[in-house]
Amino acid sequence: MVALGDRAVVLFVVQRTDCEAFSACRELDPAFADGLNHAVEAGVEVFVYGCDVSLTSVRLSRAMPTAVLEKR
Repeated sequence: MVALGDRAVVLFVVQRTDCEAFSACRELDPAFADGLNHAVEAGVEVFVYGCDVSLTSVRLSRAMPTAVLEKR
């Protein structure tokens, strides 16, 4: 538990090559956006990585910026 000093991480893997950043889409899923915001406020770390995608492979290639916390 983060509250007791443990580390918690969520990893988002973006497999689209046309994305430059990540944020929860409040318009499509407000409950998910709220849940992610609460997790971050509780100390959960968020990592987002983009991929290089080809016909034969998907490879993590770059850390992406996040805009996790949104105004409610």
